[in-house]
Amino acid sequence: MSRRRAALLLAALLAAAPGRGQEDGDAPPAGVYAAADATARHLEAVVPGALVAHALPPATPGRDVLLLVAPEENPAGPRRLYRLRPAAARLEPLLYHLPAKADRLVVAGGELLLGEPGAIYRLHLDGVPRLERLAEGPGLEPVAGGAGPGLALAAAGRLLLIDGGGPRVLPLPFDAARRRHGLLLSTPPVTALHHAGGTLRFAAGPQAAGRRRLLTVLIDPRAQADAAERQAWSLLPQAERVHESRYLMLDRTPLLAVATSNAERMVILGRKRLRLFPLTADRTRAGRPPLLAAELKARLWQPVELSAFDADGDGDDDLVVVERAGLGDGKLHLGVFPGRGGGRVAAGSRDSTIDIIDGPASGWHYGADLDGDGEADLLLRQGGELRIHRGRMRRARKGVVEGRPALVVALLPAGGGAGAAPPWGHPELADVDGDGRDDVVLAAAGAGGRGRLRLIVLERPPPAPAGR
Repeated sequence: MSRRRAALLLAALLAAAPGRGQEDGDAPPAGVYAAADATARHLEAVVPGALVAHALPPATPGRDVLLLVAPEENPAGPRRLYRLRPAAARLEPLLYHLPAKADRLVVAGGELLLGEPGAIYRLHLDGVPRLERLAEGPGLEPVAGGAGPGLALAAAGRLLLIDGGGPRVLPLPFDAARRRHGLLLSTPPVTALHHAGGTLRFAAGPQAAGRRRLLTVLIDPRAQADAAERQAWSLLPQAERVHESRYLMLDRTPLLAVATSNAERMVILGRKRLRLFPLTADRTRAGRPPLLAAELKARLWQPVELSAFDADGDGDDDLVVVERAGLGDGKLHLGVFPGRGGGRVAAGSRDSTIDIIDGPASGWHYGADLDGDGEADLLLRQGGELRIHRGRMRRARKGVVEGRPALVVALLPAGGGAGAAPPWGHPELADVDGDGRDDVVLAAAGAGGRGRLRLIVLERPPPAPAGR
């Protein structure tokens, strides 16, 4: 390629690349903006810097939303904490000079935690806001699923429990890898499993043991030290590679669900596989076979989300799979394996496939009743719209959701402007205004500009026709 042609190509690429204003969706000045139409009411906070993290209200509805911000004038400097008061439509600064590497803001055990690599802090917002260092250690993370009334933090080789009885430390499995400057210690992900009667246990894993076995370490914090840990082994049908995993509670029974692919040969257009395992102690280490083995719609590069709840209203928890499908990521597939009680599910699934126009750029949430009819609905974000697809698990024999949306909500520009839509993330749901109904929360980091967080109060669509 000649120098002239190379220069022309470079100029064309630079002209097509988004500028700073396009990257953050032409964000208006920092502040709070409101908009409304017949489908929804919108409240958007534009923060003076990149939105690093946000914390949705805890279980009590009607709480404020907290936002962790990297200041526009010094993105690598100390973070700042802001509070969005939806009722007053006001954005307030709370704390300056927070750790410059802080990257997490979570609610756990009824408390607000701020995290940076190697350290977790407790945020006190009553009276004069302040920061308290809670724990430190390599790989320190809040445990997924929470820890009831207390806090659970996992670090390399240890589980730290903080409750009314004082802090306790339990051992966790860990691996040690030699690096140039020493050993790197790592622990598999830890999940809290809430059993009947408020009993709490933890699952660490899954860890691959060869090509066919998976190890889960179950930890009971109430047991004596010599009985607090037991091993559950899972046996894959053949040599397989795990892409996604999730510990679930079905009818108060702990299970491991994984999405896998063939480990011996890679088929580019091959589909992932679903495996569902019991978590029972296995001293032989041979491994328990799966309770369910099925093929998924997702290809190797497409994400799979696994969850469990009673989608059909029969009192038994169901296994729910939401996955991208189609060679061009142009479809969203929902599959529900109906529960049979006792942690068992049917071998076949009820299915719905929805066309999506944005491919990887779209986001969704399935499981909440957004129209008040008792069904689990699908909320789909596509481009500048939110679409609600009504659930049909309880009132129909086939399908999971309706193919056509019952409500389409335009994401109105903040402040009445006409700027490009920011790159919104996955929609989240929380009752922000305290009316007992879920509201939609969208966040955009604002790469190179101002971050944005939008609260959307939906108007309920008209009731579905009887018998559909």
